[in-house]
Amino acid sequence: MSSIEPKVFFRCDGYLDIGLGHLNRCINFANVLEDEGIGCLFVISSKSQENFTRLYPNYKFKILEDSIKNSLSEYQNEESKIVVFDTYQYDKNILDDLKNSNFTCLAFDDYGEKNDWNLTGIINSSISAFSIPYNEKLKENSMIGPEFLLLRSEFEAVKRVGRKVSKDFSISITMGASDPDDWTQKIALIINEIECVKSINLIYGPLVDSEKVKNVLEVVPENSNIYHCPDNLLEIFQSSHFAITSGGTTCNELYFLGVPMMVLVQSKDQIYNARAIAELGIGSNLGEQDQLDSNEILENVKKFASNLEDYHGFKTVNLIENKERIVNYFRSFFNES
Repeated sequence: MSSIEPKVFFRCDGYLDIGLGHLNRCINFANVLEDEGIGCLFVISSKSQENFTRLYPNYKFKILEDSIKNSLSEYQNEESKIVVFDTYQYDKNILDDLKNSNFTCLAFDDYGEKNDWNLTGIINSSISAFSIPYNEKLKENSMIGPEFLLLRSEFEAVKRVGRKVSKDFSISITMGASDPDDWTQKIALIINEIECVKSINLIYGPLVDSEKVKNVLEVVPENSNIYHCPDNLLEIFQSSHFAITSGGTTCNELYFLGVPMMVLVQSKDQIYNARAIAELGIGSNLGEQDQLDSNEILENVKKFASNLEDYHGFKTVNLIENKERIVNYFRSFFNES
């Protein structure tokens, strides 16, 4: 990242319990803003420091002090500054303190719980954004919907039309950056009973210990392919007949690629995504992880596999145009054209 003085501060975190979705989408936004000369700085908790320095060594960051306001005290002046929250660790009082110090406050809000908070705007670029009941006044100054979706740079070169799936019926399973409850392995063992499935791709992210991935090899079916942070992730996704995933960032990636999906809800903020995916006809809602048993999962996956032609409600997403919209939105707070 550049050495220009930061104007946008991302307060976010990423560790085993919550995964990397919050950090990754802020990284995507920071990349776009920095390319346009808008400096960015990350403010993270000490719990996130090891992962941040290992995975994002080129990004500027500060460790959160006793408060976000004190952490940013050196940047408090008459110039406009923006704090973007993508964390569960803040409240209305923190927002009020920042706004009194001339900071504009924005937040990623995945399920409409901050309607009455003192926020200037909401960011939600997920496919479920339009189904969430944000209040009308807040929506007027927010970035809501897939037209504000950002993904990693390698997605920009992807051609979704004419996706070539593998000859043998293939399913990819991933729970994103982390998988503390071993759902990737559990689902692979369950769906191995489905006769038409010839190969299963188990994809593990950077917060999964390499030793744990090695141990998976000893218990999963012989037709399994194990991947740990693969460089060819997009190729694996595109060649799969469909994917089974959690309801976070990976859903947006699969939507962009045009890959049908079954969504396992692992947290409250994934409920709207799972519902929207089913309603849009691009996949199905497998349900909340604590309420599922093996037989239910098996029957639902069998049904999905035999009716793939029903899932075709994908729409084109132009990542280049999305970048322009996002930059213009941020510049509007700095009186820049």
